[in-house]
Amino acid sequence: MRNVSASFSALLLFSALAGIVMPASAQTTTIGASSQGGYEGYYHDLSSDSYTTGTYYGEVFHSYFVFDLTNEKGPISYASFRAFNPVGGFLGGNTPYTTATDIFNLYAVSDTVSAVETSNTYFPNLAIFADLVGGNVLGSVAVSSASDNGNVNVVFNSAGLSYLMAHEGQQVVLGGGMSGTNGVFFNSNPAGHFGTNITQLTVVPEPSSIALLAGIVVTYAGFFKSRRRRA
Repeated sequence: MRNVSASFSALLLFSALAGIVMPASAQTTTIGASSQGGYEGYYHDLSSDSYTTGTYYGEVFHSYFVFDLTNEKGPISYASFRAFNPVGGFLGGNTPYTTATDIFNLYAVSDTVSAVETSNTYFPNLAIFADLVGGNVLGSVAVSSASDNGNVNVVFNSAGLSYLMAHEGQQVVLGGGMSGTNGVFFNSNPAGHFGTNITQLTVVPEPSSIALLAGIVVTYAGFFKSRRRRA
């Protein structure tokens, strides 16, 4: 009878802890960009939300995307970035370009969100322009003309997940750049500006570890077994 009582007590403890610690399922959060834009060297148009990225007739563009992670907390198991690429958005295979495919990368950025969003003076802009592609690569995706007129998704790597978790409870800025130098992506010419609701970040929190709960149950059951032996 004691064996049954000990096992039953352990089961009740496991059920109670599971209900308190581990949610039924991870809650996926989709966050729209609070701002986005780009730098062409020192030039930053504060009125534009175009995120053209790459090399266009010799001019190099780096993009940025800002997301609000104020309500995010705890480990993140998966995250992805999505942005719309318009018709003619990829120009890597057209004259004078020589690249039929390229890689779009997301980068960690060390500058503050405020500096990236509002800077429009010459020298600070050059530093920010470099910083937008100067950090760790957070995720990458191969792109081509087949990527035109559709959403492009970038899955965050381990460095990317760590970067997002380090910025939980605040805003985070992601830099955008191309691996190659002979093409442009997310080209907005002549399409004009994009809406900020098109660019999104999807975050999936990591469920609580069931192994930890199982360990508690084993310890609890072992305690009862020890009591039975002393009895």
